[in-house]
Amino acid sequence: MTRLGQVFLGMILIFLYTPIFVLMAMGFNESELYELPFKFSTRWYSALSTNTELLTSGFNSIVLAVITAIGTLAALALSRRTFRGRSLLQLLLLPPIAIPWLITGTAC
Repeated sequence: MTRLGQVFLGMILIFLYTPIFVLMAMGFNESELYELPFKFSTRWYSALSTNTELLTSGFNSIVLAVITAIGTLAALALSRRTFRGRSLLQLLLLPPIAIPWLITGTAC
């Protein structure tokens, strides 16, 4: 990679990650709005710890991320490896993919 390419990549990464770091820092601001001067407080994180709806949705997001990662690893294993029961597993995974399209096709 050329020096110009590295500089361009660095600028893109700074552009993408700067808002994330600013929001992380503003999470420790006492104000309800994003205002300066910055007054350090853990007010919002203590409020988050008592909000069961947000904690439940966060937990559900983590569960979905783990299931997605397992599914991705299973897809890689099915496409790149041969193992006993592979054909049966592919046969069992096909109906959830094909049936919605069949229902839509017959309904039209």
